[in-house]
Parts: sequence; structure tokens; C-alpha cells
Amino acid sequence: MVTSRRASVAVAVALAAVGCTVTLPGAEVGSYLGVSAVLDTSLGVSAVLDTSDTTALTVTIGINTWQLATAPGYYSWSEAKAYCDALSLAGATDWRLPTKEELESLIDKSRSACPYIAAAFVLKTACEWYWTATAYSGSSSVAWGVSFYFGSSDYGGTTYSYRVRCVR
Repeated sequence: MVTSRRASVAVAVALAAVGCTVTLPGAEVGSYLGVSAVLDTSLGVSAVLDTSDTTALTVTIGINTWQLATAPGYYSWSEAKAYCDALSLAGATDWRLPTKEELESLIDKSRSACPYIAAAFVLKTACEWYWTATAYSGSSSVAWGVSFYFGSSDYGGTTYSYRVRCVR
């Protein structure tokens, strides 16, 4: 069985490998059990670890801070928006469902296999559809989703069950 501390180190190693700053409990920024993280200021990527449960919780890219892990379960569009609105994570409560453009910005088609997403999120992303906050042509019954299985976006009925990743 993998402990949450070991899982934290695995996430830290993955984030450090792509030039992220990693903060771990009881350690200085950038170093834990011989794992060194380097801040690449050109990427503007950092990770935040919640010391209360010792797991990496968020990744900041540019001006957006993202929920690192996929939300548990599947959600309709209205449930997805409600989940993000109610989320309290890493000391923040201003989470929301990302726009189509924001979620599409995480697609990385240079990867050789799914999930087609920025490297910092690979370990915490399912090869599935994720909801965005963007309605299709102003419709309340159709909204945009992003597939990290295909590395593309498309619209679907708001009653479909998709995955969720929140942003702030």
C-alpha cells in the first residue's frame, strides 16, 4: 500500500521533473528526501502542498491556480459547477469550473499517449472528458467539454457525466 507521504513524494518527483517548485511539509521549498525541484520562471509553474494531509493540491500556471487532482467521481454540468463553487482547497474558496479556453490550455498533444495534458497533471488526470463552464451557443442544455483522451474539445448534453478539475 502506498502511503499519502509516498504519494506526495511521487507527485513531487513528477513536478520537479518538469521544472515546478514543490513545497512539502517539514521541508524547505524545493527539497525533500533528496528530491530537488527547480523553479523555471519562464514557465511560471509552482505546486502547493497542504501540510494537513501531505498531498499536492494545486498547480499554478501563469495567472491560474488549478486543482491538481481530478475531482472524485462523475458530474453533470450543473453538479460540476456546484462542486467547484463549494470547493475549499489549499486555503482557498474561490474555485470555479474553468472556461473552455482555460481547460484547452492544458492540452499537450506532444505527449505520446493519453492523458494529453500538461506534464504537471499527468499522474492525476483520467483519460476522459472534463466539463468546462462554457455553454454551447448560449444553450442551457449543451456545454463544452475537453477530452484528455483525445486532446480535443467538443460539446455534449449537460446531463452527461464527465470529470471535473477546478480553477481559480
